Amino acid sequence: MGSDARKEIRATSTAEPACGAPATAVEMVRKLLLQVAVGDRAAFAELYDLTVERVYELISAALAEPDRADALIDIYVDLWRTTTRVTPEPDPARWVSDALAAAASG
Repeated sequence: MGSDARKEIRATSTAEPACGAPATAVEMVRKLLLQVAVGDRAAFAELYDLTVERVYELISAALAEPDRADALIDIYVDLWRTTTRVTPEPDPARWVSDALAAAASG
């Protein structure tokens, strides 16, 4: 995924929908989460590329430097493990905030 898509996630703006493509960043993340839920590794890689900068920004605001890398890894490992058991939230940001809370408390 290119830098334009990452900018869209960071800005949470609406993108011009391509033929059959999700109209917003939230819809794109939701679509990728559904693909990850069935074990799609390519979708997981795309989801990571699309969200890692924003997730790291959130981690940076919540955790001290030594804990950030481990928290980032834990969040994405947890995502891979649990997505197959749950339906993604209507708002994927809720999953991220829950994962951040768990990382901050653990």
